[in-house]
Amino acid sequence: MKVGSRRQRLDTYLPFTSSYMTVLASAGVTPERMLRSTAEKDPKFMLSDEIANVVGRIDLLGYDVLNALNAEVDRSPSTNYQDLLRGFAGVIRTGGDMKKFFQGITDHLFQKRALQVQSFLDSLGIIAETYVLMLIAFPLMLIVMLSIMASIGGSLGGVDVFSFMYLMAFILIPICGLMFLFILDSMQPKG
Repeated sequence: MKVGSRRQRLDTYLPFTSSYMTVLASAGVTPERMLRSTAEKDPKFMLSDEIANVVGRIDLLGYDVLNALNAEVDRSPSTNYQDLLRGFAGVIRTGGDMKKFFQGITDHLFQKRALQVQSFLDSLGIIAETYVLMLIAFPLMLIVMLSIMASIGGSLGGVDVFSFMYLMAFILIPICGLMFLFILDSMQPKG
């Protein structure tokens, strides 16, 4: 998996993983059991495969929880995931309140996600307005003008007006529509 796509996957599923860990912390589950329980969940919805690396270090390599978390920090491309792991290790080391830590970080991650979604929706609104203007209003106005020109016998640079209308209706507008689809697809947040 490439670093960029792995970072994106980590950042996408981190709020849900953190939320699950918040529930476990609220129930008073020990840190190691919390990691094991998270590692057993479906990787489609959480970072269970990433957490399984931490559990693997504990089981197979004999690391303690703190060293396993720190080793995972070193190999993670996501700063958000690194912050969660560092904070988790810090709470374990100091004996702090895990419930408060996970509630705080989960709230922060979901607020960050809400801002990303809001930013995307604002951009989507601008794209929608541009689409309506360029591919609905302007072509409609142009076809009305070209129809009037055709009725009085005009031409566009030696090209028949009806040929230009067919070109616009069956080639230019669909190509522009496809361009808008590609723009939307590239803008859409993944995950």
